[in-house]
Amino acid sequence: MKVKCLHVSNGEVPVLIEKYGYHAESLLYITRKHEYTVYGMIYCAEDMSLPTLSYIIRDDLGSISRYPAMLFEVTDNRLTDVEWYVDFFKEVNGFRLRPGEFAKNLEEYEMVVGSGEPDRSLYDIWCDMIDKIEAERETT
Repeated sequence: MKVKCLHVSNGEVPVLIEKYGYHAESLLYITRKHEYTVYGMIYCAEDMSLPTLSYIIRDDLGSISRYPAMLFEVTDNRLTDVEWYVDFFKEVNGFRLRPGEFAKNLEEYEMVVGSGEPDRSLYDIWCDMIDKIEAERETT
């Protein structure tokens, strides 16, 4: 799945500030009109620490991070042909779409896409694999 950045600041999308409590001056490491590969998604209807939908992308610093979907537009809605898992969360009316390798270690996955600082090498390898598959798909 690919998304194109439309906004490089939370302040450009007022609903992020008003409804979800993001800071307008937060530093975001994304570039307007740049296309990013999506490595996962998080949807949560009641958790005010996230907007309704977030994409897990590799930002301009090379970090695997989650960004509000409202900052992007979808340019290719096809998921990469790898194993994906969906977790549903009844208590917050949400779900998480994550790469198959992390189905075995949910705690590690949550650290990678959350605020923790674990060893990200496994997730980097997984994202590199998705990037390679996406690049091959674009040339065919």
